[in-house]
Amino acid sequence: MMAQQSFRALLQAQAEPGTWHSLPRTEEISDLPGTLVAVALTLFDPETRVWGNFSQHALRYLKFHCGCPIATEPSEAEFIVWQAEEGLPPFSEMNSGTVIAPETGATLILSVPQELEGHVVKLTGPGIQVSKRFSPGGVSSIFWDSLMKTRTEALLGIDVIFCSPSRVAAVPRSTEPCL
Repeated sequence: MMAQQSFRALLQAQAEPGTWHSLPRTEEISDLPGTLVAVALTLFDPETRVWGNFSQHALRYLKFHCGCPIATEPSEAEFIVWQAEEGLPPFSEMNSGTVIAPETGATLILSVPQELEGHVVKLTGPGIQVSKRFSPGGVSSIFWDSLMKTRTEALLGIDVIFCSPSRVAAVPRSTEPCL
């Protein structure tokens, strides 16, 4: 039941970019917040390579519960898990898909300290009536500027799922963030 509720929340977050959605309460594992654990348990499987800045304990947990292989480089990963914007590798090192297969672009799952008080961007695109203001905590203008540079052609880029302490929001690659 938890996986179904989490999957539904993630679908809603992708369909309504920049809108926060609640996830079922999930226990923290080592350095992974509960919302990030819920996302991992919902999306990771033996065919999705994962790369990130998590502890050995969290790594063992993900491998055991999800069966996901761990990538050695960000360019090899379908999912990149990061605890904060600080130290995040450049988006150019992540897979942004190809013209033939844009769906192969990576998804960044970024843990943020709160849902507000980050750098404000204006989101436009599918699922947004005109535009929407979005400001996840701990996310700077440098992050948004770098993300915008990954969107060189239609539907190429990195999907981003933001995990606050209790909810998730998404900015899919089809959404355009503007500073």
